[in-house]
Amino acid sequence: MKIRCGLLAVLLLGSSVMAYAGNGIKRNSWDCGPEITVSNLIYGEIGAFGLEFLRREAFGGDDRPWWFPTMGMKFVTTTRVNYSKGYYNNDVTRGYYLDNKKNWVNARYSTKIRDGFLNFTEIPSYSVGYRVNYMSKVLPIGFSAKVAYEQQGFDAKMDGENEYIKFRKKMIVPELLAKIRFGKYMKDDFLFVVNVGACYDYTLEAKGFHDGKEAVNNGVTGVLGVSAGYPAWHFQIGMNYYHPFYDYFNKDYNYGGTYPQADASAKLWGFNFYLTLGF
Repeated sequence: MKIRCGLLAVLLLGSSVMAYAGNGIKRNSWDCGPEITVSNLIYGEIGAFGLEFLRREAFGGDDRPWWFPTMGMKFVTTTRVNYSKGYYNNDVTRGYYLDNKKNWVNARYSTKIRDGFLNFTEIPSYSVGYRVNYMSKVLPIGFSAKVAYEQQGFDAKMDGENEYIKFRKKMIVPELLAKIRFGKYMKDDFLFVVNVGACYDYTLEAKGFHDGKEAVNNGVTGVLGVSAGYPAWHFQIGMNYYHPFYDYFNKDYNYGGTYPQADASAKLWGFNFYLTLGF
């Protein structure tokens, strides 16, 4: 429900703007520039419009220097985190742990999730990177490449506990997308763009149930997006969906002779909304 309400807010209010030129419907061949994203809907909108206003005041029209940054909105969410406090090497019972009374206790939990969509006290997810776009002037195809420093973050409250646990994962993320246009792209007519590609999440640091990059996994994340635009109006709106092909937790993580994350699991889905005002 939160995702659906967020998408509706984006479509109705023009939120989470990513006003970088050439995000798929630019008809010049090359475009590049720094790119910033934050998980908060309002901060992303204010930052994007503010940078776009400064750019137009400073350079006018659709000119954008290679060094001028743009801003948008990207957040991650998950529906549930499962976790067991582990088992000892010599025990075959998974999902249980030995308490102080030497009893096996079921330690598998579900959670309540708090992401950064409307978090005004902290920005749990953000990224800073540089993107290069290419679109053929003749053919309806192109590509987009990006390398970013990114933090994925969310808070989870375990059943029966009062405090939220903060999960933070800092990464280097290279991304490559193929961009396919549909419509009369040689004219100023309404058209669609489909983005298909992948990125690789390489962990530098992580915090959560256990701290350290060994407690989480690296892996490939698929990207699928769609946008619609009208070149004559210099307008495009779209969304990219990020689907990880790996589990967040490293089930083989060893802590003091135990495997505390043997039954832990979580999938973090990413959503990137943008509205392009110039191209």
